Amino acid sequence: MNGAKSIMVCLDSDHSKENVLKEMEMYGGLVTVGNYLIVDDTNINNPMYPTCDGKRIYEQGPHEAVMEFMKTHKEFKIDRDKEKFLFTFNPDGFLRRICA
Repeated sequence: MNGAKSIMVCLDSDHSKENVLKEMEMYGGLVTVGNYLIVDDTNINNPMYPTCDGKRIYEQGPHEAVMEFMKTHKEFKIDRDKEKFLFTFNPDGFLRRICA
């Protein structure tokens, strides 16, 4: 990212806590100050998509990953101003980089 002045990252893949947290750790450092690390689908904490035998696919999801990440990454702040509409799929998922 040499010379990049503005980098934002949006994550939306495997929704397990472990995968989302790994992606946040891998890509969070790319986000430039003032921009966002957006974690999609944080409304799916404890997903309700059972397998055919009635078991959950995974127990924890993107929201739990965000909460874990925020414990050790003070360079980010959850920006709830981006949740100004009545409905969002990304509650607590707009992380603004506030310092290097």
